[in-house]
Amino acid sequence: MINIKFMNKLFRYIFLILFYALIIPSYGQINGTITKMLDSSALTKKSRTVILMKTDTFTVLTTYKIFIDNCYKFIKEYDLDWDKELIDIFLRDTTKIIYAEKITGSSMQKSRLIFRISSLLEKGNCLVYNNFTKKLERKIITEKYITQFVIGKQFKTSDNWLILKTVDGVF
Repeated sequence: MINIKFMNKLFRYIFLILFYALIIPSYGQINGTITKMLDSSALTKKSRTVILMKTDTFTVLTTYKIFIDNCYKFIKEYDLDWDKELIDIFLRDTTKIIYAEKITGSSMQKSRLIFRISSLLEKGNCLVYNNFTKKLERKIITEKYITQFVIGKQFKTSDNWLILKTVDGVF
């Protein structure tokens, strides 16, 4: 005679093992790609510069044209009003060097700026100056990660210094 309690426990254990077998490989998973960064020759005396972010460790910058093109491409694909608002701020600024963090006022503009920086880093369309080593980073590593509650990207140097970390989705 089959013991019902035993079968229920057995079924529960098998279910839990299968459930964890499916979940654990994706939890904390990190995939990395190496990207060659923009060459410093892109910045000329005639080009306008956008300082995307500046920390104690890194200065991330690109040309005005590359930044604006990136924004337009994203707007064309996703048509978000927040990105239209962001690009308007940059189109109104006529200075030779634009400090992105200073001209973005609202938290939504700052948030959209982070996603533009992320996109430019991932595509290698910016320069990353290491303020400690006083050198440009030639390559960066983009790691896509998944944890129990979030999915995102982190951008690191080849020496494993964190440049930027984003959260792209929350579960």
